[in-house]
Amino acid sequence: VDFIRQNNLSFAYWSWNPNSSDTGGILVDDWRSVEQPKQQLLSQLLPVPGLQPSPSPNPIVTSPPSRSAEPPRRESAVPTQTVPSQRESLPPRREAAAPSPREAAVPSRKEAALPTPPQIAQQSNPLQAEMKIQSDWQTGFCVEMRVKNGGDRPTRRWQLTFQMNQAAINNSWNGTFIPQGSRYTVEPPEWAQVIQPNQTVNLGFCATKLGQDYRPKGVLASLRPDAGTFR
Repeated sequence: VDFIRQNNLSFAYWSWNPNSSDTGGILVDDWRSVEQPKQQLLSQLLPVPGLQPSPSPNPIVTSPPSRSAEPPRRESAVPTQTVPSQRESLPPRREAAAPSPREAAVPSRKEAALPTPPQIAQQSNPLQAEMKIQSDWQTGFCVEMRVKNGGDRPTRRWQLTFQMNQAAINNSWNGTFIPQGSRYTVEPPEWAQVIQPNQTVNLGFCATKLGQDYRPKGVLASLRPDAGTFR
């Protein structure tokens, strides 16, 4: 308390704890009675000198602005209409003659002939595919496939298709095998999309047997419809 008074410090005191051995509250152990020596010490700091409540400012009442006098409104004179006498006869109206059927006939439109799409020359398939079963055991087998470019130009965007009825692929390499029922489509990886002339790409898979008709068949390597050859 002396240190706080000498240095004019702010403080906070958690007062309502009982005066147990470790909390140091202002209450004694019954949680009700105030320990007087502590209260006398704290009363030296309360109230804090120099902190007088500032008087609240008187509210300033402002009167609402008076409305300025509005200028008188001038009523505009309404023009009067002069009714023509009976002697002033209006000119007779002429009804427009309806057009004859010939004049109203809409000219016929001539249908423009649609241009015929250019014929795309189909390229011969320079790719050759072959399949070989590398290993065959009681519950599964592994197959190696080879795709060769037998043409004289590099090919790109090719794919491999085959049919396999009673087997399920569980591992593959150098290709993405996409099943559609019993028909499979194989997309080559990016590094194998271009096959140079007389170059061969190896790929394959291992599968689990689901029946006796498990061997793949109808293996075919072909160019995709949007593919072509480098020139």
